[in-house]
Amino acid sequence: MKEERPLIISASRRTDIPAFYMRDFLKMWRSGRTVWRNPFNPNQKKIVLFDRTRLVVFWSKYPVGIIGRFDELDFNYYVLYTLNDYPEVELGLPPLDRRIELFEELSRRVGRYRVVWRFDPIILLKGVLEEDEILRRFENILKRLRGKTFRVIISFFTPYRKSVSRLRKAGYDVVDLDADRALRIAKNLADMAREEGLEIQSCADRFNADGTLERVGIKKGACIDPELVSIAFDDPELLEGLKHLGKDRGQRKECLCLESVDVGEYRTCRFRCLYCYAI
Repeated sequence: MKEERPLIISASRRTDIPAFYMRDFLKMWRSGRTVWRNPFNPNQKKIVLFDRTRLVVFWSKYPVGIIGRFDELDFNYYVLYTLNDYPEVELGLPPLDRRIELFEELSRRVGRYRVVWRFDPIILLKGVLEEDEILRRFENILKRLRGKTFRVIISFFTPYRKSVSRLRKAGYDVVDLDADRALRIAKNLADMAREEGLEIQSCADRFNADGTLERVGIKKGACIDPELVSIAFDDPELLEGLKHLGKDRGQRKECLCLESVDVGEYRTCRFRCLYCYAI
């Protein structure tokens, strides 16, 4: 079986490791290896060795598994913390107040450059989450995170067939956004973010593929981002290694993230948000 020694581990776009599987992740990390499988072709496998890994990027909606394990996380890491306010369609998540309190604790412990807010996806539902309501909920979270992070990453909902079907079965109609309306919403989000001193960027967003959102100050960004790493970490080996990494070709074409190996598995997140593409 082929072996790979990645500089960066992504944990994970496919599931919520910090919420549910931190014990398993740390056991795997200490073993120094794992077996990666292509989720679309289970016969395609490779052995992933961690001896050259210098950074772990955690993705989570409720990274409670990190709390109480700070002493065990003896490696470079940062957290991409998805924090929305969609109780209508995020049925398994703890209350917003609890999630914000956890964000604040993480920021206090590891610093505001290592906890990045993701407001993702921006999803409009007829009669439930209309434009004004999305902006109101964003502003509420934004003000409560003042000083706790330096960047917010946004992305509009991509209407994957299975996600739209799941939402319809639950009684929700997804608003079909056009570029003009998306731009108007994005401008309002950008204005609010800048007022609070936050950078704002998009993540593999269909409305920013041609730079449309850049007109209102929202640059195309990367979640696994060399700029962020250079700010957050003083690790010469890591920073030197970044120079040799390219764009992750395993992601969507709009994605600007650096190369990494994702160690998660689809269909294992217990939150089961109705809009999710990974369940």
